[in-house]
Amino acid sequence: MTNHDAILLRKSRRKYRDLLLSNEEREIIEKAITKGNKLGNLSMKLIENRSDLFGGFFRSYGLLSGVSHFIVMAGPKNDPHLFEKLGYYGEEVVIEATKLGLGTCWVGGSFNKKAVSDELVQEQDLLACVIVIGHPLLQPTMREQIIRSIMHLKKEDQAKFYQTDGSHPDWFMQAMDYVYHAPSAVNQQPVWMLVIQGKVMAKLRTINHYAWIDLGIAKRHFEYGAPKGRFDLGNNALFHEDH
Repeated sequence: MTNHDAILLRKSRRKYRDLLLSNEEREIIEKAITKGNKLGNLSMKLIENRSDLFGGFFRSYGLLSGVSHFIVMAGPKNDPHLFEKLGYYGEEVVIEATKLGLGTCWVGGSFNKKAVSDELVQEQDLLACVIVIGHPLLQPTMREQIIRSIMHLKKEDQAKFYQTDGSHPDWFMQAMDYVYHAPSAVNQQPVWMLVIQGKVMAKLRTINHYAWIDLGIAKRHFEYGAPKGRFDLGNNALFHEDH
């Protein structure tokens, strides 16, 4: 499965079967996490068989069930780009999980955040969110289908995700197709791609913790669809195409 196939296939899954990760699945996920931790100076960590941190109606708000495995999304408190980097490298893990047939869901608040932070996050680090991971129900539940349909109706037209002065590269629209399929917290879609005099820039329309995560995710999706190149970190960041 290609990255593009995985991006098109991947949907948030909230209901999971009580199945362990296989050795192969664990190895591939751990490899992606290790890569992200090294490149981003992060502290992402795969946690297995901890359903107690997602149990109960209060903690799951009725949206998550059967969750046993998740990825702690954390890193140094003093890193000004922490949330963006967690979005960027966390989405790489999500894409690898999708290729394995695993389900995932970015979760910001509907779990016992204090318990996870106190037990699983080092003192110098900050917990931003978690990524639920595992074997989803074979078919989406009615609730998942309803949530998905609502989110689909809320999506803006692709043209509203970017603005160009007409100088965009010929590959720009292909890269934007990848961005259009990027997950976003509560479907905010806060990332806007601008093209001015042939330069591509990523800009946030609204700013909060989850928007920074969305910025990292959107940048990574854009890079999946573009020729080799990389965005700078931060808001109003330029994309540098390799030559």
